[in-house]
Amino acid sequence: MKKIIASGLMLTLLLVGVVVIAIPVKVIGDEVSPLTFIHITDTQFGGWVLDDEGHNGTWRAHYIAEVLNNISDSFEFVVLSGDIVGGDGSLEWQWMLFDDWLNACDFEVYCARGNHDGNLTTPYFEDHTGNEIFYVLEERGIHFAFLGGWEYPERDPYSCGNVFSDDEKEWFLNELESHPKSSYWIVCHFPVEGRNGNYWMTGEDNSTVDTDFYNSVMNYNILCYSCGHQDGYHDVHLSSRGFVHIDAWSVDVNPGTKSILPIEKVQIFKDKVTVSTVNLYTNEVIQTKTFVVETTLDTPDINDNGVVDVFDLVTVSKAWMSVIGEPEYNAEADINNDGIVDMQELNIVCIQYGEDP
Repeated sequence: MKKIIASGLMLTLLLVGVVVIAIPVKVIGDEVSPLTFIHITDTQFGGWVLDDEGHNGTWRAHYIAEVLNNISDSFEFVVLSGDIVGGDGSLEWQWMLFDDWLNACDFEVYCARGNHDGNLTTPYFEDHTGNEIFYVLEERGIHFAFLGGWEYPERDPYSCGNVFSDDEKEWFLNELESHPKSSYWIVCHFPVEGRNGNYWMTGEDNSTVDTDFYNSVMNYNILCYSCGHQDGYHDVHLSSRGFVHIDAWSVDVNPGTKSILPIEKVQIFKDKVTVSTVNLYTNEVIQTKTFVVETTLDTPDINDNGVVDVFDLVTVSKAWMSVIGEPEYNAEADINNDGIVDMQELNIVCIQYGEDP
């Protein structure tokens, strides 16, 4: 469909007595823009192993920042799924290296804690990342749940497990129950479908999976689980439970990444998720996988007629300022699923007005 509304055009709308003036409309290609972000893992600041180019993990992380700074308008944020520091030697010094890197980033970075990043008595993670051990980030209808827990002793040469506290379990299940229809993207350092199986362990027996908690979580709308930990191992696949599982290569140097510098570029659409693995040394796309999955990405084509138009605006206006339980409330008009139809819905529709979803 040929666009008749171009970037920079200003709309003036009158909705149920509310005048909205000078709202910029941005059109990206021929479809509603996806939610795009970058996933990296295992930076392990302070590591000393060199890659084939003669660089260690800290240099590689700074190179990633330099590249991403130049294209920061093409993605929303960066996810770093744990093992931020190397863990061997001085943790204080390693976290200072992370601070230098974070200050060099012209984009938002959200972190999950890994087994190298301190423990319950060393709150380096919270102090240096500004993140909690477990928290949720909501972006355009997608809930990113960052889970922490703590490490238990190794069960084989390649594996550690992740034990969640009762407080974290209760918090996360309450969070899921509060938004039962929303898509959740779990970010946790330890895989659940990795080379060594599921790392969600019980507190009583550190060799068995915490099946009750895991199954309770998986009863909800889990869109993806992204992780790291296994260093040279890399796998992106669709779980038998229907969620995308991203087990990413590490930024730090290991046998699998000595000749490449990998990142994952992720795009969430309404009806699919695309994951592209990119080697920043060559700017080569190593692989791209697309998974057909339904998501709760905010999409303002409420009546599903193939374009964001005046009929979508009318639907929002009819439910204006209504909340769940009120007769005027329309769940379809509540684009971001926050329980109220308000200025956020109006902004979403206006920004994408005229686009093909």
